[in-house]
Amino acid sequence: GHVVETDRLVRRVGHHREAEAAYHSAFELSGKQHNLLGQIYCLLGLAATAQESGDPAASAAYLDRAGTLMDPRAPSENPPRMSRALVLSRLPAQATAALIQGRLDIVAGRYGAARIQLGRAVADGHPAVVHSATLAITEMQLRTGDAKGAEENARRTLARAIALQGGLQYSTNTGHSYLKLARALHQLGDVEQARVALTSAVEHLSNTVDEEHPLLVHVVLHRAVHLG
Repeated sequence: GHVVETDRLVRRVGHHREAEAAYHSAFELSGKQHNLLGQIYCLLGLAATAQESGDPAASAAYLDRAGTLMDPRAPSENPPRMSRALVLSRLPAQATAALIQGRLDIVAGRYGAARIQLGRAVADGHPAVVHSATLAITEMQLRTGDAKGAEENARRTLARAIALQGGLQYSTNTGHSYLKLARALHQLGDVEQARVALTSAVEHLSNTVDEEHPLLVHVVLHRAVHLG
């Protein structure tokens, strides 16, 4: 409904504070309506928003709460209209949780655990989850010295992001993919092409996220430190 569409909009433009407030409001509303699935997705949204804001501790806490609700054995004060097992077999809640956990594992340097979680996310097959998981895998490759693999994945996510951009002039996903590609090319020693990709990343991100968004801060710092 309207709340969901509003939330999608604020998430798309990178307004984390507004997104967080929207998720909290929607979570309360879902609780009043005994909508278990709605509560699960609000918690997953809060986990993702906290993660993007650079707060892994809060992200892990929200993810843990979502995991409790997703456990079919967990007691419920208000019987859901559908069983948890049925809900979770039809919608990518578990894949989304695996994606967020995989990202948390990467930040913590738990690359083996991250591979398992991101593998689960990709196996789900949900296009948006697969795209985000591939970006996370690219980040792990950049951190572990697999620059060639990172370049291939970055080009794959970039092509998909551009295809999904539609009539929009700028896209956060496109900017994120360009940033990954720039970092991979820089690791491979192709500084000139890295500079081109980084310029595109700045163009997209500066037009789609807040100035204090960690992604934009990162890309500006990367340009200053590595490419001048």
